[in-house]
Amino acid sequence: MDVIYPYIKGDDEIIYSLRSLVNLPHNNVYIVGDKPEGIDLNNVCYIPFDQTKTKYKNTTEIIKLICNNSAVSDDFILMNDDFFILKPIINPKEELNLYRGNAFNVYEHYVQKYGNNGYSKGMLETAKLLQDLGVNEPLCYELHTPFIFNKSKFLNMFDIKGVNDILALHKRSLYGNLYLKGGTSMKDVKIFAFSGTNIEAGQKFVSCSDTAWPNLKIYLQKLFNQKSKYEV
Repeated sequence: MDVIYPYIKGDDEIIYSLRSLVNLPHNNVYIVGDKPEGIDLNNVCYIPFDQTKTKYKNTTEIIKLICNNSAVSDDFILMNDDFFILKPIINPKEELNLYRGNAFNVYEHYVQKYGNNGYSKGMLETAKLLQDLGVNEPLCYELHTPFIFNKSKFLNMFDIKGVNDILALHKRSLYGNLYLKGGTSMKDVKIFAFSGTNIEAGQKFVSCSDTAWPNLKIYLQKLFNQKSKYEV
């Protein structure tokens, strides 16, 4: 399977995310969006994309672009530049099929912690749409971990009535409930501060906020101390 990164230029997280792909069986790597620095474009398929909409719309359009690209594998792995794979993945289709819990419970938790913002409203609207589609207890697949999409199935979602009306569509949750129907439950791995004790033994993934990145970077530099083939 190919690996896809929607990319907005920022810090150098993508360098270490790419290094962490040593733990993931994969074929080609696509970076779509801004042109990254320090990346060997002979070993990465770079596709420029002008990101002028909201981040939710931008990522949707990027994934649609990928789904309409015949060179990309039918099933592909969506990554973010701040996703890091800490342990070897043997069977991606099993080990990356992850969800966070009941979507309505996750929504209530999120609102209590962060408020009823656009993201949380999108979570609720997506869950209600899934109920309208016959999924009585929708699951939340919105984790900061790699996720596998199928190109045709992803595009088919946007033929569903009401999908295009959700401003902050939770694409992973819609896809997961329609096509995966289960998986492994886990807590989210995004950290907002890193002291060296945030990562548990055996933990496969980690992601971080901008505030946690400087300290997490030191940890990742030791863990992935060799350049990947994707770097200049």
